[in-house]
Amino acid sequence: SGQQIGLMIFSSDKEYTLHPDPGTELTVDLDGTVLTLPVVGGKSAFGW
Repeated sequence: SGQQIGLMIFSSDKEYTLHPDPGTELTVDLDGTVLTLPVVGGKSAFGW
């Protein structure tokens, strides 16, 4: 209880990545995003 997981989104492909000007704001469509985290022991490891 009370623990959080952070998600960082970045790119490291220098040859094919567009580099926006400093101060540019980027938006992530969270409604179209899925994050799947494997958990050792599955759902039962959470006690649900």
